[in-house]
Amino acid sequence: MTAGPGGEFTVDSDSPFALALTAAREAVDRVALDQAYRWAVQLADTESAELRTALAAEHVSRLRELGDSTAALTWCADYLTRYGAQPTLLLLRAETNLSRGDYRTVGRDLVEARRSCTAAVDHALLCRLEGLVASQEGRYERARERLRSARKAYAALGNTAVMAMLAEDLRMLALSEGRPVVLRRTGGARSPRDRLSRAEELRIVGRYEEALAELAPALAGPLDAALRYFYLEARIRLLRLVRADEEATAALPELFAAAANSARPDENSIAAQRFADGDTLPVELLAAGEHWLFRVRWLIRTGEFAEAEQLLLTGAENAEWQLAMAEFLLATARNSGDASVAGQAVAHSRDCLAAADAVPVLRIAAWRVQGHAYLELDPRLHQDRAARALARAHRAEEELAARQPTDAVRLRMLHAAATEFDEQIRWAAEQGGRVDDLVAVAIEAARGAAILPQLKWGATRALPAPGDRAGARRWIRRAVRGLPRDQWIWLLHAAPDTVHSVLIGRTWRGVSTEYYSVGCQRTRLISTIDALAGCWRNKGARRLAEATPGTIDLDRLLPELAQLLGLPDRTALPAHVRRITVVAGGELAEIPFGLLSYGKSETVLGRRYALSTLPCLAARAPLHRRSRGQRGTRPADMLVLHGPNLPDLPVTPAAPITGRMILGGARATATELRAALAAGTYRVVRIDSHGDYSGDPANAAMLLAEGRVSPAQCQDLDLSRTGTIALGVCESAMGKRIGRDEHLGFVRVALAAGASAVLAARWETVDLLATRTIDRFEQLLRRYPRDVALFRAQRELDSPDQHPTRWAALSLCGDTGYQTRRGPLLRWLTRIPQPESTPGAQR
Repeated sequence: MTAGPGGEFTVDSDSPFALALTAAREAVDRVALDQAYRWAVQLADTESAELRTALAAEHVSRLRELGDSTAALTWCADYLTRYGAQPTLLLLRAETNLSRGDYRTVGRDLVEARRSCTAAVDHALLCRLEGLVASQEGRYERARERLRSARKAYAALGNTAVMAMLAEDLRMLALSEGRPVVLRRTGGARSPRDRLSRAEELRIVGRYEEALAELAPALAGPLDAALRYFYLEARIRLLRLVRADEEATAALPELFAAAANSARPDENSIAAQRFADGDTLPVELLAAGEHWLFRVRWLIRTGEFAEAEQLLLTGAENAEWQLAMAEFLLATARNSGDASVAGQAVAHSRDCLAAADAVPVLRIAAWRVQGHAYLELDPRLHQDRAARALARAHRAEEELAARQPTDAVRLRMLHAAATEFDEQIRWAAEQGGRVDDLVAVAIEAARGAAILPQLKWGATRALPAPGDRAGARRWIRRAVRGLPRDQWIWLLHAAPDTVHSVLIGRTWRGVSTEYYSVGCQRTRLISTIDALAGCWRNKGARRLAEATPGTIDLDRLLPELAQLLGLPDRTALPAHVRRITVVAGGELAEIPFGLLSYGKSETVLGRRYALSTLPCLAARAPLHRRSRGQRGTRPADMLVLHGPNLPDLPVTPAAPITGRMILGGARATATELRAALAAGTYRVVRIDSHGDYSGDPANAAMLLAEGRVSPAQCQDLDLSRTGTIALGVCESAMGKRIGRDEHLGFVRVALAAGASAVLAARWETVDLLATRTIDRFEQLLRRYPRDVALFRAQRELDSPDQHPTRWAALSLCGDTGYQTRRGPLLRWLTRIPQPESTPGAQR
């Protein structure tokens, strides 16, 4: 007895038809299976057209179950050619093509099947396939209506299995629309198609790592060649979304090979090409749906507006359509200069946000478009709205990263996410004409400024609005007023895919600003900086200091870092520049710029320029004003705290200066230091002790007579009369970054406590080398500005055949002006004794 859409058929068990059918159903070998089914279908054709169609459909379904959709389509076409257009076979071919992602003939097959479809089961399947096709095309209302009709039809047939599948179809449709749904639970054995569907579901809601785990088992085993392309495409898309770009790039050759063997080799090869551009392609575009709207958004990104507009006019208005329309209008506003068009972009971005409740990547893109549209409208009027929209986009990216289970992936995604400040810098750089001042102000806005009120009560930056060129120019002139002509400011900012830099200085023509940028992935930059920091961790200072230049990992990483920052391609600074103040936030604040080469010269910056740093450019003026009342280099103005020795690791004493206050032995405590500073007489304070960093900025501490002293325990020191504090403590310049761009540590605490300049160590130092450098620095303060005094002290310790890490650990943060009260003539007449030289032990 054989079941078919036409009813039941009784067959003689010894008949040739029964034997052929038994052989077909028991066949294991593919060739034998095909031959047996073909024989059975031919025999059935002489008995009943319904029986013949049922067996042909059973044959095609068996091939699909075996994972060979290509053979299934071949046999389906053969049966349709031999026996005419049967609705059951037409629907089966359409279903097979849908599963392969080939939509070229699906619509035609469904139209033809509808003309001759009479059986209830065929009508139910037709409704379902029409709904799935409409969903792929983004026509969600049509899709919902067809799927609900299919559910009603299968309910009348009592087919609960397909009703469960339709419930899943409707749930996935809701996800595609952006409506929140409850994720299904999975378990037991699942087909490759089920896994791909589950991975898509997880991708839509932003659970990328879990989606990758869903794909792994099927990719590791045998997989239908037609499905393999879609698996690989889904995997590479997810790898791009979690910013595993190197792994995604390595998988591209396999994707292109699978595209060539897929149902649509030409179209899939073109589609695969977008993943090869993943370094520059926005992830919100990669995470978009698979229907025609991806092409529309791609056309907008590539500037093909006419074709994009035509496609948008024919589409259905769902969440992603609203986003595509907002992107199109924003691009049109930028090209035409018509601000009113940007207002329409804002309206469509709001409609997208209202419709995409459950699709985080669409919401991120919509908030970002809205922020840029506000900037196009009028940045002076809509600055706050633009900032809020861009901040919402960044917070949404942070929430998306939080959905991944592993820290490594979360951090990688966060590093690659554009903040509102990244977006405003990019917007400033994209304005026409000279953008140097606009970018400089945008970079300054990205720097943390919470320290400003601690430098001067009520101090704020009062930055001009984005796009205000005249205001930006005035602000920069005020910020660098009084800057020596031989000193330039270097602002740097690392965005997800670009490093922005602005050089500011004074020339005979006035204030000069020069903006340049270089393409660089922030994730790679951070990875290189972390590898660089690893070179001097775990007591590595002596190994570095004793190494021959060019023989250690550090020497390989430094040129790589300079290349990422675009330094080798920079033109030389003007000949009169001798000093550079670096204002670099975020990850860039951890770079030892003194060890990097600049321009065509192979000489590192620290051997050519007196370097210093500032937390933000706006801090320069209040620190300089503060320093004027803190000058003095007499012995009575100086205090040194000599910390306790450790077993086999003594602290090298500072050079003796008659009349200088010394806190040593049991008096080397934070309490004694606090009491001494309360007198308000010490202009230069020095702390020589061991330090402990342990690889975590939160654990930074000085080791004094009472034990570990953290930065928090030093916050109540009164340094209001102290112009310079020298921290001869290992890794005392390290700080924990909190909030947007605020660094907590000994340097921050010293500036907040009243000091104008802080000398500190970026990494573990060789004790005697650090002591000799600070000794010489104190002597040179009597004649030179702080940064020049440090530069000269380091040069005297330097030698061409020794590694520059011997001297580069110490860095100056804050005011670079004079510590001495002496005027120009007395400074010129001041004689500085010749230095002593010796190497030493690690602190």
